[in-house]
Amino acid sequence: MAALGVLALSGCLEQQEPAQNSTVGGSNKSLDPTSQGSGIAIEPQSAEDWNNKGFAFSGQGKYDEAVQAFDKAIEINPRLAEAWNNKGIALYMQGKYDEAMQAFDKAIEANPQYAEAWNNKGYAFFAQGKYDEAIQAFGRVIEIDPQYASAWNNKGAALRRLNRTAEANAAISKARELGYEG
Repeated sequence: MAALGVLALSGCLEQQEPAQNSTVGGSNKSLDPTSQGSGIAIEPQSAEDWNNKGFAFSGQGKYDEAVQAFDKAIEINPRLAEAWNNKGIALYMQGKYDEAMQAFDKAIEANPQYAEAWNNKGYAFFAQGKYDEAIQAFGRVIEIDPQYASAWNNKGAALRRLNRTAEANAAISKARELGYEG
């Protein structure tokens, strides 16, 4: 049976060593004292920096802290689709599917062509047993990016749950053709 592909976190996190003092590289970025060891330098009014910090927290499994950082990014820039998407993933990882769905919807509202957010919305539907809706969301990903291999696989997994075997096999075959190895 096909398994769902991975959730797609969005971020541009650069690997950097934690700062030893209040500045990093001579810039105005400072480590947030509430970072609890994230080691991510924050420009206090940079939505992207807060998004990166949340991304780092998510990578550490610190989803509550991640949601707080994504909320700060969203407060600064409510149209930052990546922060909404990442917030949705952190909520999803905590089993908060309805809240995750709301965040994915906000990401899609900010950028209707955001394939990763549509894919993640499909995950949330799938996790709730809403396979028809999941198929629609994965279908939207494929409309946006026909080469999105994991979306084809995910659509196949949802189709299988509905015993639509021929369609499921075709979707999974397309995923493999595109290089999906999950």
